[in-house]
Amino acid sequence: MMSRQRTQDDRGSSTLEFVIWTPFMLLVIGLLIVAVRVTNAGNTVESAAGAAARAASISRTPAAAQSSALQTASDTLSAEGVHCVSQNTSVDTSRFAPDLGQTGTVSVDVECTVSLSQAGLPFLPGTAHIKRSGQSPVDAYRQRTAP
Repeated sequence: MMSRQRTQDDRGSSTLEFVIWTPFMLLVIGLLIVAVRVTNAGNTVESAAGAAARAASISRTPAAAQSSALQTASDTLSAEGVHCVSQNTSVDTSRFAPDLGQTGTVSVDVECTVSLSQAGLPFLPGTAHIKRSGQSPVDAYRQRTAP
């Protein structure tokens, strides 16, 4: 019986493939972690906008609504661990006190710029700008203060 003679030696090829693919797979996993964390930050910013709008809608005056919304947005972001490089919260109380019997609304926009290096990979440069809005109705029949 004749034995086959190998023309090439395949020993070690799987180790070489593992060494070649490992950095690529680590990079893909790292980018997935960053994507999840940025998405999570977006959800938190949206939650902060909604909570701020709700806090503003239960205030008695537009000035109190403004103050309450700013504080609530900041507190929500801090409580959820989202660290903004820059944060801007704008509150629209122009429809805060409509005529009696009509429903007013309060709108809040929260903008947060998140550093990507804090999102997962320390060496990743750049930032992600996240902007979300929240709106809440004001009770049409609640007690109001005189203007």
